[in-house]
Amino acid sequence: MTVEQFASPDPHARIAVAVLRLLFGSQYAREFGVALWDGTRIHAQNSEEFVLRIEAPGALRVAFTPPLEFSAGRAFGAGILEVDGNLERAVDAFYRAGASMRAFDRLRCLRLLRRLPKMALPPFPEAKLRGRVHSRARDRAAIGF
Repeated sequence: MTVEQFASPDPHARIAVAVLRLLFGSQYAREFGVALWDGTRIHAQNSEEFVLRIEAPGALRVAFTPPLEFSAGRAFGAGILEVDGNLERAVDAFYRAGASMRAFDRLRCLRLLRRLPKMALPPFPEAKLRGRVHSRARDRAAIGF
């Protein structure tokens, strides 16, 4: 089990770690590390595939509030969440974590997220895609955007 040593008394750091523990369950900090905005660094128990850098106290709230299909990408785009290392492994870890969360843990996670500060992100331009979903032309336009 990973034991955190916090770099500051910031209560938001403890809430962020609690969110990550709920989200990742037994996989929390097993093959990835965590670096928080306050200087807290949690090392992986095994070889470190990537480090999830959380650059602001409200970053996880931004990343995991609706619309979920855009939120994490917007948080990364704004630079308040970063990944050092294997990005593909990080995306896989987040996908698996979200897909395996039980309903009760989702509710607990939402309660914790509400205790983190709200953040306003700069507006992001969004692609105006047309055509059949996943057609070559539409996917080409999305990638080009």
